[in-house]
Formats: sequence, C-alpha cells, structure tokens
Amino acid sequence: MLTALPIFILAWVFFFQVSKVYLIVPGISFCFLPAGVTFYFVYRYGLRFWLPTLSGPFITGLLVGSRSGFWPDFHLDLRHVVCFGGAALILRYYLKIEKPLTNVRGTGWFLTLSLASSFLSALWVQLIQGTEYSGDTTGAVLGYWIGDANGIILLAPLFMMFESAGRSNEPVLFSAEKRVNLSETGALILLVAFSIWLSFAIPKALGMQVQLWYLILLPIIWAALRYGPSGMALSLLTACITVVVCLEIYGMNQRLLELQIFILTVATAGHVLAAAAAERKLTRQRLQNQEAHLQSEVEARTHELNQEIRIRAQAEMGALAASRTKSEFLANMSHEIRTPMNGVLGLTQLMLQTKLDNQQRRYLKLIRESGESLMTVLNDILDYSRIETGELKIEDKPFNPEELVLKTGDLFREPAERKGVALDIEVTPDIPATVTGDANRVRQILTNLLSNAVKFTQKGRICLCLSAENTGGSSRRLTFRVTDTGIGMSKETVEGLFQPFYQGDSSSSRKFNGTGLGLAISQRLAILLNGELTVRSEEGAGSEFTFTCRFEQITYPPAEAAMPETEPETNPDMWENQRLLLVEDDNVNAEVIGAMLDVLGVEHDRAQNGEDALAMLSLVNYSMVLMDCQMPGMDGFECTRRIGAMNRNNLPVIAVSAGVMEEERDLCKESGMVDFIPKPVLLEDIRAALIKHMKPLN
Repeated sequence: MLTALPIFILAWVFFFQVSKVYLIVPGISFCFLPAGVTFYFVYRYGLRFWLPTLSGPFITGLLVGSRSGFWPDFHLDLRHVVCFGGAALILRYYLKIEKPLTNVRGTGWFLTLSLASSFLSALWVQLIQGTEYSGDTTGAVLGYWIGDANGIILLAPLFMMFESAGRSNEPVLFSAEKRVNLSETGALILLVAFSIWLSFAIPKALGMQVQLWYLILLPIIWAALRYGPSGMALSLLTACITVVVCLEIYGMNQRLLELQIFILTVATAGHVLAAAAAERKLTRQRLQNQEAHLQSEVEARTHELNQEIRIRAQAEMGALAASRTKSEFLANMSHEIRTPMNGVLGLTQLMLQTKLDNQQRRYLKLIRESGESLMTVLNDILDYSRIETGELKIEDKPFNPEELVLKTGDLFREPAERKGVALDIEVTPDIPATVTGDANRVRQILTNLLSNAVKFTQKGRICLCLSAENTGGSSRRLTFRVTDTGIGMSKETVEGLFQPFYQGDSSSSRKFNGTGLGLAISQRLAILLNGELTVRSEEGAGSEFTFTCRFEQITYPPAEAAMPETEPETNPDMWENQRLLLVEDDNVNAEVIGAMLDVLGVEHDRAQNGEDALAMLSLVNYSMVLMDCQMPGMDGFECTRRIGAMNRNNLPVIAVSAGVMEEERDLCKESGMVDFIPKPVLLEDIRAALIKHMKPLN
C-alpha cells in the first residue's frame, strides 16, 4: 500500500497532463488516461485506494495547477470513486476475477464494466457537474463516454500486463521467462505506428475522402495472436499516441469522434481476440504441464512398482530360501531320526518273533506302537512341508477305487473293534473298476479320516462309504464319506479345523493327542487332486467328512491290475544259493537289517561304504544289493552308477534310506536303483523286495 501510493500519484499526475495534451477538440480528450489509472489501482489494491482516488484531482491541482492557468485547482472528483472505482471493485469482489485479461470471460466483464462506468461518468460530468460542450448534450456525453472508455481500455491492461510479468509465467510479451524482448517490442511499436501513419498520410497525399483506418487492424490482430493481452495493451497505447500525433499533423479534428469510436471498437475486439489466444495458449500449456505431471507421476509410480517388484522378488527369494532351508532341515532331521528309529522298530519287530512272556511282549508292543506314533508325526510334518513348498508330486496311475477303500478300511477294523465300535464299509454297485489318479494320496486322506474317527468314537458305529456320479464322458465323480457317532465338534472348532496344528482342545491335559496336521494335510491333498474335503459335525452327535474328487475312468484293466497279487512267503528254499550284499555304514542298522535277512533265510555280506561295495562286487557274484544312500566317502548314488558302468545293469540295486523326500527318490531312479525301502525298515518290506527283484544266480 505504501509503495503503491506514490506510484499512483505520479501516474495520475503524469497521465492527467498527457490527457490535457490530448485535448484535440476544446474540452474533450481523445482518451482520459487517469480513468485507467483509477480503475487499475482500485482493482489491484481494493478499498484502500478509495481515498487516494477521491483526492487525485486535488493532488494534481496542487502539483500542476488548473486547466485555465497556473493557480492550483482545489476540487474533489467523486465520479472517479463512484464510477471507475466502483466498476473495479465489482470486478474484484463481486465477480472475483483475479486475472481478467487471460480468458474470454474475464475480458468480457472487464470491457463491459469499462463501458458502463465510462457512460455513468459521462452522465455525471454533463448532468451533475453541468459541463456543456457546444450546446450539444448528447455529443458531450458521447465524447466523455468514449474518452473515458478509451482511457480505461488502453491504460489499465498495460498496468495489468506489466504486473503479471513478475507474478506468473503466462504467455505474454513481458513474461517472467522472456522478460522484455526489446527487439520484438520495438518492432511491434514501429509496425503499429507505421500502419496508423499510413492510414492518415495516404489519403492526405492522394486527396482521398475515404480514410484507411482499417490498416491498423493488421498489426493489432498480429499483436493479439502473437503476444496476447500484453502485446495488445502495448499496441493500443502506441496506436493512441500515434493517432494524437497524426491528428495534430494532418488536422483532421472534425472526424475525432469517429476515430475515437473506431479505436474503441478495435481495442474491444482486440482484447477479446487476445484473451481467446491467451486462453488457448494457457489451456495448451496446462495440458502440457498436466501431461508432464502425469508422465512424471507414471514414471514415479513405475519406479515405485519396480522397487516393489524388486522388494517382493527379494522377499520371495528370501522366503524360498527360508523354505528351502526349512525343507533341508526337515529332511536332515528326518534322516537323523529315521536312522535310530530303524534300530528301535527293527529290533522290536525281531524281538516280538522270539519267545517272550506276556509282560515282555506287552512292553515290546507298547514300544512298537510308540515308535509308529512317532513316525506318524514325523511323516505328517514332512508331508505338510512338501505341500507348503510345492514339492509334493501327484501321480496319475490306474487303480481300483473299491479295492482301495476295502483295504484301507480293513486296516482300522481291528482297532475299532478293540474299542467296541463297529466299522462298516459300503460301496455302491456303480463304482468303476479302474480309474486313473494318485491312489496313495487318496489312501492317505482316507487313513487320516478313519484314524480320527476311531480316535474320537468311544461307542456306536463308523462307516466308510464310496459312491459314484457320472459327470459326462469318461469322467466320474467319486465321493468318499466317513461318518462316526463320536464326540462331534462345536461350530467354532469346525471353522478352524483345517488350519495346521489346530487342536479342538489345545490344553496340555487334553485327552486326545496328535499334531493337528492330519486334516490340514488331507484338505491340501484334496485340493492338489482337484477335489474337495468338507465336514459336517454337531457337538455330541458325531461327524461326517466328505471327500469328493473327479477321476477318469478307463475301460480296460492295466497289466498290473490283471496280475494276481501274491502274499510274500517265507520259504527259505526259495532263496537257496542266493547271496545279497548289504551296503550300510551304520552298525545298528546293519545289524537290524542283517537279522531280518537271517530270519528270511538269505545269506548276505556287508560293506561299510561305496568303495568296499565295488571291491566286493568285483570278487563275488551277488544276486541283489541293498544300498544305503547317505554314506561317508562314496555315497550310494555314485556307487550305483559305478555298478552300472561295470556292466552289471542286470544286478538289482534297492535303496534302503532314511531320506524320504521326493528329491532323494528321484536321485535313486536316476542313479539306476530299481526300488526304494524307507527306514525304519520292516520285515515285510524286505521280503516283498526279495520276491520282486531277487533273480537266481547263473
């Protein structure tokens, strides 16, 4: 405010004097520039400039004297406050247009208020102050109106454009980036001045009655389109000054009003055209800025997504590494646990075949059952780990679903009957004879369900049912249902039933033991088989588990199914003159397996590692090799490959290993082993392998 006040006073005084010079016809100025000063400063600074506006003529009178002489002119001029200041306040406060010349709407309101306030000012001067002009009231009003309007439209935009040069980056001649381009500014001024001079000089030289004022349109249009509002304001002010000079030179005062109206019309149209051009440039610039902003946001977001992908990839790699480490740890722990368990269960099995009293036999059975329970826990943990890491493979082989159900159910008949619980097996007659799928995983699911049914049923009945549904073509949907009359489950227990390690009763004193993995594994196996496992239960009224899966039916029995199964026999004569090589580094396991071979009547030798085995094979013609996989020095895989290189491919090598992960089984096949016996080794497993693979000596 304090900085703008002296500028306002100097501008008012200077342009007041300039306006006096513009008095072409006595009493009327070509354009009253103080009207533009008043309009701009009130618009720019608001109500704070009402008092300076009111005292503008008074201050001018003190500084430059009156129009009639050199004595001060002490009068106040309310018309500036009421007319020009009021129009500026309407534009600022009521219409709230901050930059009126940068868009068509703001320019339209600026021009409308300029014309309206100039008209009111003209009426004020003529009617209220009583100023007369040659006795023609209408002409005087029109002259004052056009003069004041030209003063506002020619000068106020110039102030606005100079101010905007320091506050924005709008596409104007005096922009913040360009500053003032002196060469272009000078060219614009000379072009406008030259075109106006031609419009006066040519008719005067040729004696023409028609004026060529339209020549000014070409530079005005060019300034509006090229430089926008700033170029328009500068070119109009140049035109105003040049017109006044030409009027003085060529003496055409009688056509002053026509020229004023023409200049006002050109100025009005030029400002609208400049505003449209500026609005278009600003719109294009905003679109470019928005496009650049969106591009930067896209780049930033892309960078963030790439970072997230890298972080996620690192996390996945870390999780994969952790999962791999966990799997390796579980595999190693499984190997280390199964190795001593082979001695515990193997020796227990051998001792049960000796003469024992009842108490000793009962103790040994308890030891065997405890060992088998421990192996069940270990197998559950390994299965869950393999499912979680995606390492569990699903096979697709032919099997007989009815036979699978009957044999699986028979395994639990004796434990159920010991508790006084009936175990029924129901198979509908429409069951296909042979389907393709993973029979081992289906058996594992049914085993888990039947084991739980026997565990939680104290009286009543357990039923294993198998039914089929034709789904079109060769596809059949088989439904395995296990129902019991056991303790049942609450709704809360059912909701968390398939979560890993979940226990309906998680207290340390619960009645029923278990890892809580059986049902979690069963559900995941059902999903891997493209099936579904559901449960219905009511507390105190039993439970019903339903496993549904789709299988492909085959119309011909496979060769394996056509061959009758024979129970292994323990006839010592069947292995007469047969000799077997046992390759085992652990002394306890070697003694256990050796004792089982003695029970079966098979002669055998033992090698402690792969090097010893190769040396013994070069001396003795063995009928079979039982090969441990993990041994110091040369392991079982390398030893088996060396045996194949010795042209002994017809010699069956059977893996006997505590490693039961799929990777180790695959390594066994790749190295040339024909079968796999997991530890703990059972007598029945060795007997079955002997019958299947032992070939007579040549």
